[in-house]
Amino acid sequence: MSSGASILLDAPPGSDVAATLAAVVADAAASGRTVLHVPASSADGHAVAEALRDMGLGGLVLDLTEDPAWRRHAAEEIRRAWAPSRPSSTCPPSWICASGCAPCASG
Repeated sequence: MSSGASILLDAPPGSDVAATLAAVVADAAASGRTVLHVPASSADGHAVAEALRDMGLGGLVLDLTEDPAWRRHAAEEIRRAWAPSRPSSTCPPSWICASGCAPCASG
């Protein structure tokens, strides 16, 4: 996993595939990698999305099966998810912020 290679998860019947895949996604995200999960059914996709939400990682999920007009909304959702986040108006102490962001530089 840590090498960033592609994987195929083939789990035996009765195993908690959604939780296993959610853990794989969480590990990849923590390492700065991206994941594309193409489920065999919408139920499988919903199960993985729910497992990620249960782990507090719902922000990593773009579940296109939940939106009947997904073709119109997908590009905008992907742009929004990949957009750099803006610094908050309350900057951290200077010994933490080394980014030189505008709010930190002015205050």
